[in-house]
Amino acid sequence: MTQTPYEERMLSLIAEAVPARRRKAALDPELSLQRDLGLDSIAMLALLFRFEQAFEVDLSSVDVGLSIGRMRTVADALEVGRQVLARAEQADGT
Repeated sequence: MTQTPYEERMLSLIAEAVPARRRKAALDPELSLQRDLGLDSIAMLALLFRFEQAFEVDLSSVDVGLSIGRMRTVADALEVGRQVLARAEQADGT
């Protein structure tokens, strides 16, 4: 399956956040960020920080509280990222 540039970048960001002892060859959409990949709360914050930098989004200006709380799997992270980017575009008026 071909990935979009967004998906490629997000998967790269997630892979960077995964502790070395948990890295796998491929990130399956159904993998749990915490249980399968070992992302603790600090790693999740690092992932959010990398997301802000990579996509040039200020998360403090976008209502993301409930969305971030739903990030349980790789697929969830991809979807939440899409929602955040859409909200950021709406907030910018573009």
